[in-house]
Order: sequence, then C-alpha cells, then structure tokens
Amino acid sequence: MDDASTGTKRLERHFQRSEERGNRRLRIAIFVVFLMIFLILAGGLFRYLQMRSERPRSNNEFQIQIWKTEVSRNPDNPRPHINLGYLYNKVGQTDRAYYELNTAIGLDKNNPVAWYYLGLVDLKKGDKKEAVSDLKKAVKLAATGDKYLPLFKLGEVYAKDKKYTKAISYFKKSAEDQPIMWNSHYELAVLYEKTGEDEKALSEYKVAHEFNESDRKINEAIKTLSKKLED
Repeated sequence: MDDASTGTKRLERHFQRSEERGNRRLRIAIFVVFLMIFLILAGGLFRYLQMRSERPRSNNEFQIQIWKTEVSRNPDNPRPHINLGYLYNKVGQTDRAYYELNTAIGLDKNNPVAWYYLGLVDLKKGDKKEAVSDLKKAVKLAATGDKYLPLFKLGEVYAKDKKYTKAISYFKKSAEDQPIMWNSHYELAVLYEKTGEDEKALSEYKVAHEFNESDRKINEAIKTLSKKLED
C-alpha cells in the first residue's frame, strides 16, 4: 500500500508539474500575443503621428502630394507629370520639375503645355537659350488661341535683354492670339513708350484698360501719357 501511495503521489506531482509548465507556457504565449498586438498598435500610432507631422504646410505641397499619387497610378499619362512639374517649379524645385516635364515630353513630344512649362523651368535655371527654344516649340505646337502665353513669355525674355523690336513683335502676336490678354497690351504699351511711339503706347494702354479697369498702373500711365500728348 505504501508503495502504491508513494507512486500515486509521484504521479500526481508529475501531473502537477506538467500542468504548471503548461500554464507557464500559456501565460508566456498570451504575453507574446499581447506584446505583438501592442507593438503593432504602437507602430500604427507612430506612423500616424509621423504622417501628421509630415502633412503639407501649404496648398502647393498638398497639390504636389496629390499629383505624385496620380503619377504613380498613371505613369504613362503625360498630364500628371506636367502638373507635378509645374508645381515643383512653382516651389523652386527646378531639378524635379525638369525631370517630370521631360518625362511628359517623352510620353508626348507634341504637348505644347509641357514645352511651355519646361521653358519656364529653364528660365528659372538661367538657361535662356534652352528656354527660348522650348517656348518657340510651345508656340509652334499650340492651337490658335492657345499660343498667347508662350508668346508673352518670349516677349518678356527679349524685353529684359532690351531687344525691343523682337519683344514688341511677340507681345503683338500674343495680343492678336488672345485679345483679352490685357498684360500683352500693357507690355506692348510700355515698350512703345520706351521707343518714343507715344500715340501707339496710349492706344495700347487704353485697350489694356478695357480688360482691367481697376489696375492702378494702367490708369496712371493713361493719365500721364495723355497729359504729355496734350502738351
């Protein structure tokens, strides 16, 4: 009986130890599971806080994020690349703008908008020769009625270099392509005045005034030049 009792007690202790080990393993397993859940939640919270800290600080940055997403979704569509390139140039990231616009041109070499924006990038980078070439391509490719912006920009380039004859030619073409482009009439008037053609200048100031009556510079120019011609 004693041997049987001793054996039973040993067996009970064995099962008890086995049960304790099982419970310990279960507790460890539960701890590991909870730890993994905690780490996943903590990681999600960290990413959320990181995203909040990286939220766009301006509308331009917000738009850049939108068009970057569009580029990733539609890499073979030139439009998202063009819009992204325009925005990069707007915030001063000319290298990125240059890359996106050249990508757009690689997808559609006859896109006048891409060439126009590329011209603006080259101007910002100080490469006037390339800028003029890009802008002229934009003029050539754009439909009638859509040429006025690259024509206007070419006028600005030549006016800055004091090549007034060329500048006047491009501002005239810009105004002809889009008559309500008051800026073209105004710049044309400024150059006519610089070159001594006051009557033509006054005429163009008045046309500019028709489309932008509240502009102080235009009103003052008309008043000053009218008085000069009367004298």
